Amino acid sequence: MKKRYNLEFLPRVLIISMIAVVAIYAAFRIGSMNIVDLEQEAEIVYQRIEKALIQSYALEGSYPSEGEFEEKMGKYGVYLDVDKFIFSYHVFASNILPEFFVVPRI
Repeated sequence: MKKRYNLEFLPRVLIISMIAVVAIYAAFRIGSMNIVDLEQEAEIVYQRIEKALIQSYALEGSYPSEGEFEEKMGKYGVYLDVDKFIFSYHVFASNILPEFFVVPRI
């Protein structure tokens, strides 16, 4: 005697599985797009800081010291969002472009 299997639930399982796969894929894509956007924004902030530093040197004759960095960036129109980015700024000499980094907080 052969057993008969009830396959009425199979289409529902397949549909639910497909929806779950699509939802998981979409969640990962959205997460990765946010990281890429944040990295691009960090690059824009980096370029703005670089321009502000050059402008500061041209107008004042020296680059800002580490203690003056945040104040001078505000003076030249650059807002440093410490909630979004980590800023590193190191001065070697007042007449050499300082080493600085902008890293997104992920």
